[in-house]
Amino acid sequence: MHNYLIKLAKLHRDRPDMFPAGTLGDVGFYQDDPCAIFQGGECNCDPDLVVNTDSDEAARVKRMVDSAAKFATIIRSKRQ
Repeated sequence: MHNYLIKLAKLHRDRPDMFPAGTLGDVGFYQDDPCAIFQGGECNCDPDLVVNTDSDEAARVKRMVDSAAKFATIIRSKRQ
């Protein structure tokens, strides 16, 4: 398994406050230059992870998801 996935899982286990329920965020993975991922292999370095729950992209995606949910509710109500 890629080291970055292991590191993310450990972070989620150890710091659940960084991933509050009902929020959307993004995680940046910054691999070391000699990481095997750059040659098509599995991540074998100790990457830096940056968690951002307040990013513009996360907010944009959340708005899209919320809009889609509202639209789905309207469509379901019209079918009944």
